[in-house]
Amino acid sequence: MTYRVWSWQFLISEMIFCLFIPCLVHSQAIKSGSAQYLQAANGFKDLKLGSITKLIPAYKLAYMDGNNKPDADSCYRYIYQDDNILNLADGLMLDRVGLRTYNNRIVEIYLFFRYADGYKVLKNFIANYGVCNDRPADFTYIWNTGDVNLSLHYEEGLDLGVAVFSSKKMRQLVQQNSIKMAATQKAIATSVSIAGN
Repeated sequence: MTYRVWSWQFLISEMIFCLFIPCLVHSQAIKSGSAQYLQAANGFKDLKLGSITKLIPAYKLAYMDGNNKPDADSCYRYIYQDDNILNLADGLMLDRVGLRTYNNRIVEIYLFFRYADGYKVLKNFIANYGVCNDRPADFTYIWNTGDVNLSLHYEEGLDLGVAVFSSKKMRQLVQQNSIKMAATQKAIATSVSIAGN
């Protein structure tokens, strides 16, 4: 039986090689035009789903429609006030960008655009995220990935269309909270009813 003696330099070089190859494969850029690009983007431009809203300068956020109260799901809605984010591509301008947040984290990102620009927005999304997975109605397009969804809706008669990027993980947290809140409210109502008898 023969034993091979390995030098420490050889072992180190083998370890580096084994560690480097997976990093090289993983770091290859995901090309636009696919659902994987949508998932990797995880939002719109610098706005990332699940990110902490407290990291956004306060002057860039204003309550949507002036409403500073949470919705039925305990979420807040904001308008993101930064003109630099309104250029979707090649001069195609958005009307405004909105955020829906839960526990100071971004759950959804809304892109509002003129109805007349709907087809241009659709073409931009197809170029970036590939063909949609679902078309539940006319002028409604949905891209689904494992973690990120994108829906696009525009129709005649409406001034604005909307695209919504949403985080499945964050929406599940919101839904779990809503279920807990409903159970708590039911328990309170039951105890008040019992106490009243």
